[in-house]
Amino acid sequence: MIPLPAHTKTPTSRVRVPTRVLVVDSEPLIRWSICAALAAEGFDAVAAADAVEASRLANEWPPPRVIVMDLRRPDEDSADLLARRAEYPECRFLIMTTESRAGGIGARSDGIEVIEKPFNIARIVERVARLAAGEP
Repeated sequence: MIPLPAHTKTPTSRVRVPTRVLVVDSEPLIRWSICAALAAEGFDAVAAADAVEASRLANEWPPPRVIVMDLRRPDEDSADLLARRAEYPECRFLIMTTESRAGGIGARSDGIEVIEKPFNIARIVERVARLAAGEP
């Protein structure tokens, strides 16, 4: 007869799923540098060059916790993308812009934060970490 193994409760570790950050910018170097910096800090950073790619990536699992996007994109008015944020109520936005008033978007309101270009990559990482943690 084959002896049965003793039933002991063994702790199972859960794999920590990194926080997904979607970076949307038409400039490849900007997308790459932001994604590389975020990945170095443990984020699951994915990049999109346009609204179609951004929508596809936003619908994949896990959904993005933070979206970093350029305010002025050639393919779609940023107001359209921001209007769709109701589809992802837990998602926060970090808007990159060269405009000082950010086209009427407040510096911090309703899960949206604005950072002016040019910026320090470390500032982007810091702000993404704060938004991902749900800090104001």
